[in-house]
Amino acid sequence: MLNTAELARLRALWDAALGNVERMVGTRRRVIEIEEAQYAALEQTALSGASRAVMLDAIRSLKREPTERRLGHFAEQARRIGTRLGKSIDVHVEGDDLRIDPTQWAGFWSAFIHAVRNAADHGLEGQEERVSRGKAERGTIRLGTSRRGDRFVVEIADDGRGIDWPRIAVKATELGLPADSEQALKAALFLDGVSTASQVTDISGRGIGMGALREATVALQGELEIETALGRGTTLRMVFPQEAMVPQQASLHDSRAPNA
Repeated sequence: MLNTAELARLRALWDAALGNVERMVGTRRRVIEIEEAQYAALEQTALSGASRAVMLDAIRSLKREPTERRLGHFAEQARRIGTRLGKSIDVHVEGDDLRIDPTQWAGFWSAFIHAVRNAADHGLEGQEERVSRGKAERGTIRLGTSRRGDRFVVEIADDGRGIDWPRIAVKATELGLPADSEQALKAALFLDGVSTASQVTDISGRGIGMGALREATVALQGELEIETALGRGTTLRMVFPQEAMVPQQASLHDSRAPNA
C-alpha cells in the first residue's frame, strides 16, 4: 500500500500527464452536434411561423442523443461478434432522425446489447449452414428506431434461424413453467435459464439477459413484441409511448421565456 508521500508523487505525475494531454488535444467542451439536414429543418420550422412551444421542443431536442449514433455502436459490436465467430454479418441502421434523452435510456441500452448478442451469436447461422438452407452466405441484422403514430419503436431483426418454439416449450417445462400456449411460451422466452442455444459461449446462450431487456422495456412503460418464422428470422420490437423519449419537460409557462 502506498504511503502519503508516494501518493502525493503519483498525483503530481498524473496531473502533469493530464496537463500534457490537454495541451495536445484541448480541454473537452460541452457541445451540441447538429447535422446540416437537421439545421435546415430547424430553420424551416422557424420560417414557417411555428408556435413558441413547437420551436422550444425543436431546440430542446438538439440536446438529446441521436438514436442512429447509439444504434451505430451496436452495429459495430454485432460486426465484431461476427468476426470472432467466423460469420459474415451485414448490419443496417435506420434512426429516422430521432433523438432521445441519453440519461433516461441508459438502462435500456445496457440491456439491449443482449438482443444484439443473441441475434449475432445464435440467431444467425454460420455460413455453411446458411448456404445449405439456400440463404445468402452473409447474415443480416437490422437495427432501427421509428415513430408509429403516438408510439416510439426500437427494433432489431435478423434473417437467421427463427425461434424454435418446441424447444422453448421443452426448456420451459424443465423449469416447471407453463408451456401450453403461445402467450406462455413468449413469456418463458424472457425468463432467466430459458435459452434455445445448443452451446453456451462467452457471448450468449446462458438464458440470461433477455429478462433484463424486458424489465428495462417495462420500466419505460414499453411493451415487447416478437415476430418470428422458423428458418427465416426474428424481429424483436420494443414499443413505447412517445412521451418516453424524453423526461417530463417544464411547461412553456415555466420556462420564463418572454411573452411573444
